[in-house]
Amino acid sequence: MRNAVWAGLYHSMSTDTEHHHRQCPLGENSWCWYQQAVSLGQDPDSHSNHKASTFLSLEVAHRLIPIYRRMSDESLL
Repeated sequence: MRNAVWAGLYHSMSTDTEHHHRQCPLGENSWCWYQQAVSLGQDPDSHSNHKASTFLSLEVAHRLIPIYRRMSDESLL
C-alpha cells in the first residue's frame, strides 16, 4: 500500500526526459501506461500524448512529500 501511495506522486512528476515510473505497478494490466508499454516490449510514447497526465513541478512535488510521508505512515496503513 505504501508503494501505491508514492506511485501517484512520482507518476505525476514524470516527463519524457525524466521518468519516474519505478513505483508504478508493473505489467500489461498496470494503470501506468508507461509500465504497460514496457511490459509489452514497446517504446512508451510521449507523456504529452496522455490526457490524464498531470505534470507536477519538482517544487510542488517537494512541498507534497511531507504529506505523502504522513499518508504512507505504517500506523495509517
